[in-house]
Amino acid sequence: MINQNKNASIGLQHQSELIGKTDLQLPWKNDETRYSHENDRRVMETGVADFHVIEPKVTPDGGHRYIDVSRIPLYDDADRVVDLLVTYEDVTEKVLGKQEKAELEAQLRKAEKMEAIGTLAGGVAHDLNNILSGVVSYPQMLLLDLSEEDPFYKPLQNIRKTGERAAAVVHDLLSLARRAVENMESVELKQVIDDYFHSPEFAKLQSNHSHVRVSHRIASPEVKIIGAKHQLSKVIMNLISNAMEATATPNKVTLHLRFDSLSTTHSGYEEIPPSDYAVIDVADSGTGINATDLGHIFEPFYTKKKIGIHCDRGKKW
Repeated sequence: MINQNKNASIGLQHQSELIGKTDLQLPWKNDETRYSHENDRRVMETGVADFHVIEPKVTPDGGHRYIDVSRIPLYDDADRVVDLLVTYEDVTEKVLGKQEKAELEAQLRKAEKMEAIGTLAGGVAHDLNNILSGVVSYPQMLLLDLSEEDPFYKPLQNIRKTGERAAAVVHDLLSLARRAVENMESVELKQVIDDYFHSPEFAKLQSNHSHVRVSHRIASPEVKIIGAKHQLSKVIMNLISNAMEATATPNKVTLHLRFDSLSTTHSGYEEIPPSDYAVIDVADSGTGINATDLGHIFEPFYTKKKIGIHCDRGKKW
Protein backbone atom coordinates (compact mmCIF):
# COMPACT_ATOMS: atom_id res chain seq x y z
CA MET A 1 0.00 0.00 0.00
CA ILE A 2 1.08 3.59 -0.61
CA ASN A 3 0.83 6.62 1.62
CA GLN A 4 0.99 9.88 -0.38
CA ASN A 5 0.26 13.25 1.18
CA LYS A 6 0.87 15.25 -1.99
CA ASN A 7 -1.62 13.52 -4.27
CA ALA A 8 -2.28 16.67 -6.33
CA SER A 9 1.27 16.58 -7.73
CA ILE A 10 0.54 13.27 -9.49
CA GLY A 11 -2.82 14.30 -10.88
CA LEU A 12 -5.17 12.94 -8.21
CA GLN A 13 -7.95 15.02 -6.72
CA HIS A 14 -8.20 13.31 -3.35
CA GLN A 15 -6.08 11.09 -1.14
CA SER A 16 -8.76 8.41 -1.19
CA GLU A 17 -7.97 7.75 -4.86
CA LEU A 18 -4.69 6.12 -3.73
CA ILE A 19 -6.30 3.49 -1.49
CA GLY A 20 -5.72 -0.06 -2.70
CA LYS A 21 -3.50 0.93 -5.64
CA THR A 22 0.02 -0.19 -6.53
CA ASP A 23 2.75 1.80 -8.28
CA LEU A 24 1.66 0.47 -11.65
CA GLN A 25 -1.83 1.87 -11.10
CA LEU A 26 -0.72 5.42 -10.34
CA PRO A 27 -1.22 7.90 -13.20
CA TRP A 28 2.44 8.40 -14.15
CA LYS A 29 2.94 8.69 -17.91
CA ASN A 30 6.45 7.30 -18.37
CA ASP A 31 8.16 3.95 -17.93
CA GLU A 32 9.56 4.98 -14.54
CA THR A 33 6.46 3.35 -13.01
CA ARG A 34 7.66 -0.07 -14.16
CA TYR A 35 11.11 0.79 -12.83
CA SER A 36 9.52 1.51 -9.43
CA HIS A 37 7.67 -1.80 -9.59
CA GLU A 38 10.95 -3.63 -10.21
CA ASN A 39 12.42 -1.92 -7.15
CA ASP A 40 9.41 -3.09 -5.13
CA ARG A 41 10.00 -6.66 -6.29
CA ARG A 42 13.72 -6.50 -5.48
CA VAL A 43 13.06 -5.33 -1.90
CA MET A 44 10.39 -8.03 -1.50
CA GLU A 45 12.78 -10.75 -2.71
CA THR A 46 15.90 -9.63 -0.82
CA GLY A 47 14.31 -8.20 2.31
CA VAL A 48 16.77 -5.27 2.12
CA ALA A 49 15.14 -1.86 2.53
CA ASP A 50 15.62 1.06 0.11
CA PHE A 51 15.85 4.55 1.56
CA HIS A 52 15.57 7.89 -0.22
CA VAL A 53 15.76 6.77 -3.84
CA ILE A 54 15.02 9.75 -6.16
CA GLU A 55 12.73 8.68 -9.00
CA PRO A 56 11.75 11.06 -11.84
CA LYS A 57 8.10 11.01 -12.86
CA VAL A 58 5.92 12.52 -15.57
CA THR A 59 2.41 13.56 -14.49
CA PRO A 60 -0.69 13.12 -16.68
CA ASP A 61 -0.53 16.79 -17.70
CA GLY A 62 3.10 16.43 -18.88
CA GLY A 63 4.72 17.93 -15.80
CA HIS A 64 8.00 16.60 -14.42
CA ARG A 65 8.29 15.67 -10.74
CA TYR A 66 11.03 14.11 -8.60
CA ILE A 67 9.87 11.72 -5.88
CA ASP A 68 11.91 10.58 -2.87
CA VAL A 69 10.91 6.94 -2.33
CA SER A 70 11.69 4.68 0.63
CA ARG A 71 10.72 0.99 0.69
CA ILE A 72 10.66 -1.01 3.93
CA PRO A 73 9.86 -4.75 3.89
CA LEU A 74 7.18 -6.00 6.29
CA TYR A 75 7.55 -9.49 7.82
CA ASP A 76 5.04 -12.04 9.13
CA ASP A 77 5.50 -14.25 12.19
CA ALA A 78 7.53 -16.72 10.11
CA ASP A 79 10.02 -13.96 9.21
CA ARG A 80 8.85 -13.90 5.60
CA VAL A 81 8.45 -10.66 3.62
CA VAL A 82 4.74 -10.34 2.97
CA ASP A 83 4.30 -6.65 2.17
CA LEU A 84 6.04 -3.29 1.77
CA LEU A 85 5.70 0.03 3.45
CA VAL A 86 6.42 2.58 0.72
CA THR A 87 6.61 6.32 1.40
CA TYR A 88 6.65 9.01 -1.27
CA GLU A 89 7.83 12.61 -0.83
CA ASP A 90 7.71 15.17 -3.63
CA VAL A 91 11.20 16.74 -3.62
CA THR A 92 10.94 18.44 -6.99
CA GLU A 93 11.79 21.89 -5.67
CA LYS A 94 14.86 20.60 -3.80
CA VAL A 95 16.17 18.73 -6.86
CA LEU A 96 15.62 21.66 -9.20
CA GLY A 97 17.30 23.95 -6.68
CA LYS A 98 20.41 21.74 -6.67
CA GLN A 99 20.39 21.60 -10.47
CA GLU A 100 20.15 25.39 -10.68
CA LYS A 101 23.04 25.73 -8.23
CA ALA A 102 25.14 23.30 -10.29
CA GLU A 103 24.36 25.25 -13.47
CA LEU A 104 25.35 28.55 -11.84
CA GLU A 105 28.61 27.02 -10.59
CA ALA A 106 29.34 25.72 -14.10
CA GLN A 107 28.69 29.18 -15.55
CA LEU A 108 31.03 30.71 -12.96
CA ARG A 109 33.80 28.23 -13.83
CA LYS A 110 33.31 28.99 -17.53
CA ALA A 111 33.48 32.74 -16.90
CA GLU A 112 36.67 32.35 -14.85
CA LYS A 113 38.22 30.21 -17.59
CA MET A 114 37.33 32.76 -20.28
CA GLU A 115 38.75 35.59 -18.15
CA ALA A 116 42.06 33.72 -17.78
CA ILE A 117 42.18 32.98 -21.52
CA GLY A 118 41.33 36.61 -22.30
CA THR A 119 44.14 37.90 -20.07
CA LEU A 120 46.64 35.59 -21.77
CA ALA A 121 45.35 36.48 -25.25
CA GLY A 122 45.58 40.20 -24.50
CA GLY A 123 49.21 39.90 -23.46
CA VAL A 124 50.14 37.85 -26.53
CA ALA A 125 48.29 40.26 -28.83
CA HIS A 126 50.15 43.26 -27.37
CA ASP A 127 53.54 41.66 -28.10
CA LEU A 128 52.50 40.53 -31.59
CA ASN A 129 51.24 44.01 -32.46
CA ASN A 130 54.72 45.42 -31.81
CA ILE A 131 56.29 42.81 -34.08
CA LEU A 132 53.70 43.08 -36.88
CA SER A 133 53.90 46.85 -37.14
CA GLY A 134 57.18 46.47 -39.02
CA VAL A 135 56.04 43.45 -41.05
CA VAL A 136 53.10 45.44 -42.44
CA SER A 137 54.50 48.99 -42.69
CA TYR A 138 58.00 48.44 -44.12
CA PRO A 139 56.86 46.37 -47.17
CA GLN A 140 54.23 49.05 -47.83
CA MET A 141 56.89 51.77 -47.81
CA LEU A 142 59.19 49.77 -50.11
CA LEU A 143 56.35 49.09 -52.56
CA LEU A 144 55.90 52.83 -53.09
CA ASP A 145 59.32 52.98 -54.77
CA LEU A 146 58.94 49.82 -56.87
CA SER A 147 57.13 49.16 -60.13
CA GLU A 148 54.94 46.08 -60.53
CA GLU A 149 57.56 44.65 -62.94
CA ASP A 150 60.25 44.71 -60.26
CA PRO A 151 61.18 41.14 -59.16
CA PHE A 152 60.82 42.18 -55.49
CA TYR A 153 57.35 43.70 -55.93
CA LYS A 154 55.31 40.48 -55.65
CA PRO A 155 57.33 38.98 -52.74
CA LEU A 156 56.99 42.23 -50.78
CA GLN A 157 53.28 42.38 -51.55
CA ASN A 158 52.89 38.81 -50.25
CA ILE A 159 54.77 39.74 -47.07
CA ARG A 160 52.44 42.73 -46.56
CA LYS A 161 49.30 40.62 -47.12
CA THR A 162 50.60 37.94 -44.77
CA GLY A 163 51.24 40.57 -42.14
CA GLU A 164 47.71 41.93 -42.58
CA ARG A 165 46.25 38.45 -42.10
CA ALA A 166 48.35 38.04 -38.97
CA ALA A 167 47.11 41.43 -37.77
CA ALA A 168 43.53 40.18 -38.22
CA VAL A 169 44.38 37.24 -35.95
CA VAL A 170 45.76 39.69 -33.38
CA HIS A 171 42.49 41.62 -33.63
CA ASP A 172 40.65 38.39 -32.82
CA LEU A 173 42.85 37.91 -29.77
CA LEU A 174 42.09 41.46 -28.65
CA SER A 175 38.38 40.82 -29.17
CA LEU A 176 38.70 37.74 -26.99
CA ALA A 177 40.42 39.87 -24.34
CA ARG A 178 37.67 42.49 -24.79
CA ARG A 179 40.22 45.13 -25.75
CA ALA A 180 39.05 45.65 -29.33
CA VAL A 181 36.01 47.56 -30.54
CA GLU A 182 34.06 45.71 -33.22
CA ASN A 183 32.70 47.70 -36.13
CA MET A 184 29.03 46.77 -36.03
CA GLU A 185 27.24 47.53 -39.27
CA SER A 186 24.38 46.40 -41.49
CA VAL A 187 25.54 43.14 -43.07
CA GLU A 188 23.88 41.30 -45.93
CA LEU A 189 24.41 37.64 -45.10
CA LYS A 190 23.97 36.43 -48.68
CA GLN A 191 26.88 38.63 -49.76
CA VAL A 192 29.08 37.31 -46.93
CA ILE A 193 28.27 33.72 -47.93
CA ASP A 194 28.85 34.38 -51.66
CA ASP A 195 32.15 36.12 -50.93
CA TYR A 196 33.40 33.13 -48.99
CA PHE A 197 32.42 30.58 -51.64
CA HIS A 198 34.33 32.67 -54.22
CA SER A 199 37.38 33.18 -51.99
CA PRO A 200 40.86 31.66 -52.49
CA GLU A 201 40.54 30.06 -49.03
CA PHE A 202 37.48 28.07 -50.07
CA ALA A 203 39.05 27.14 -53.41
CA LYS A 204 42.09 25.73 -51.60
CA LEU A 205 39.89 23.89 -49.11
CA GLN A 206 37.83 22.38 -51.94
CA SER A 207 40.96 21.25 -53.80
CA ASN A 208 42.22 19.51 -50.64
CA HIS A 209 38.84 17.80 -50.14
CA SER A 210 37.65 17.07 -53.67
CA HIS A 211 35.63 14.09 -52.36
CA VAL A 212 33.30 16.53 -50.55
CA ARG A 213 30.34 18.04 -52.39
CA VAL A 214 29.42 21.48 -51.03
CA SER A 215 26.16 23.28 -51.77
CA HIS A 216 24.32 26.23 -50.29
CA ARG A 217 20.70 27.40 -50.30
CA ILE A 218 19.49 30.92 -49.64
CA ALA A 219 15.90 31.18 -48.41
CA SER A 220 15.69 34.91 -49.15
CA PRO A 221 17.91 37.13 -51.31
CA GLU A 222 17.89 39.89 -48.69
CA VAL A 223 18.80 38.82 -45.15
CA LYS A 224 20.36 41.72 -43.28
CA ILE A 225 21.58 41.81 -39.70
CA ILE A 226 23.70 44.10 -37.53
CA GLY A 227 27.11 42.54 -36.94
CA ALA A 228 30.84 42.48 -37.65
CA LYS A 229 31.30 41.34 -41.24
CA HIS A 230 34.78 39.88 -40.87
CA GLN A 231 33.72 37.90 -37.78
CA LEU A 232 30.69 36.46 -39.58
CA SER A 233 32.90 35.50 -42.51
CA LYS A 234 35.27 33.64 -40.17
CA VAL A 235 32.37 31.82 -38.51
CA ILE A 236 31.16 30.58 -41.92
CA MET A 237 34.71 29.62 -42.91
CA ASN A 238 35.25 27.62 -39.72
CA LEU A 239 31.89 25.85 -39.94
CA ILE A 240 32.46 24.86 -43.58
CA SER A 241 36.06 23.74 -43.07
CA ASN A 242 35.17 21.68 -39.97
CA ALA A 243 32.27 20.07 -41.84
CA MET A 244 34.45 19.22 -44.84
CA GLU A 245 37.07 17.66 -42.56
CA ALA A 246 34.49 15.69 -40.58
CA THR A 247 35.11 12.46 -42.49
CA ALA A 248 37.52 11.03 -45.05
CA THR A 249 34.74 9.15 -46.87
CA PRO A 250 32.57 10.72 -49.62
CA ASN A 251 30.78 13.52 -47.85
CA LYS A 252 28.14 16.17 -48.49
CA VAL A 253 28.12 19.59 -46.85
CA THR A 254 25.14 21.92 -47.04
CA LEU A 255 24.79 25.52 -45.92
CA HIS A 256 21.25 26.85 -45.57
CA LEU A 257 20.38 30.49 -44.85
CA ARG A 258 16.82 30.89 -43.62
CA PHE A 259 14.48 32.83 -41.34
CA ASP A 260 13.09 31.40 -38.12
CA SER A 261 10.85 32.64 -35.32
CA LEU A 262 11.11 31.52 -31.71
CA SER A 263 7.93 31.68 -29.66
CA THR A 264 9.68 30.51 -26.47
CA THR A 265 13.14 30.96 -24.98
CA HIS A 266 15.70 28.55 -26.44
CA SER A 267 18.46 27.24 -24.19
CA GLY A 268 21.79 26.74 -25.94
CA TYR A 269 25.22 28.20 -25.28
CA GLU A 270 23.24 31.24 -24.16
CA GLU A 271 19.55 31.93 -23.53
CA ILE A 272 17.96 33.01 -26.83
CA PRO A 273 14.79 35.06 -26.26
CA PRO A 274 11.68 34.78 -28.46
CA SER A 275 12.05 36.84 -31.65
CA ASP A 276 12.65 36.60 -35.41
CA TYR A 277 16.10 35.38 -36.41
CA ALA A 278 18.29 34.79 -39.43
CA VAL A 279 19.67 31.25 -39.16
CA ILE A 280 22.69 29.72 -40.88
CA ASP A 281 22.62 25.92 -40.82
CA VAL A 282 25.76 24.00 -41.80
CA ALA A 283 25.21 20.24 -42.01
CA ASP A 284 27.44 17.38 -43.14
CA SER A 285 27.06 13.65 -43.60
CA GLY A 286 29.88 12.84 -41.19
CA THR A 287 29.66 10.95 -37.92
CA GLY A 288 28.90 14.01 -35.77
CA ILE A 289 30.60 15.48 -32.71
CA ASN A 290 31.59 13.19 -29.87
CA ALA A 291 29.49 13.83 -26.77
CA THR A 292 32.63 14.45 -24.68
CA ASP A 293 33.72 17.21 -27.08
CA LEU A 294 30.34 18.87 -27.51
CA GLY A 295 30.70 20.97 -24.36
CA HIS A 296 33.98 22.45 -25.64
CA ILE A 297 32.94 23.64 -29.10
CA PHE A 298 32.67 27.32 -28.07
CA GLU A 299 35.96 27.39 -26.19
CA PRO A 300 38.73 29.47 -27.83
CA PHE A 301 41.75 27.48 -29.04
CA TYR A 302 40.03 24.12 -28.47
CA THR A 303 40.83 21.71 -31.30
CA LYS A 304 40.99 17.99 -32.00
CA LYS A 305 43.57 18.45 -34.75
CA LYS A 306 47.09 17.33 -34.08
CA ILE A 307 49.81 19.92 -34.50
CA GLY A 308 52.07 19.26 -37.47
CA ILE A 309 49.81 16.66 -39.09
CA HIS A 310 47.60 17.53 -42.04
CA CYS A 311 44.83 15.07 -42.79
CA ASP A 312 43.59 14.97 -46.36
CA ARG A 313 41.34 12.29 -47.82
CA GLY A 314 42.20 9.88 -45.06
CA LYS A 315 45.98 10.26 -45.49
CA LYS A 316 48.55 11.81 -43.18
CA TRP A 317 51.16 14.09 -44.69
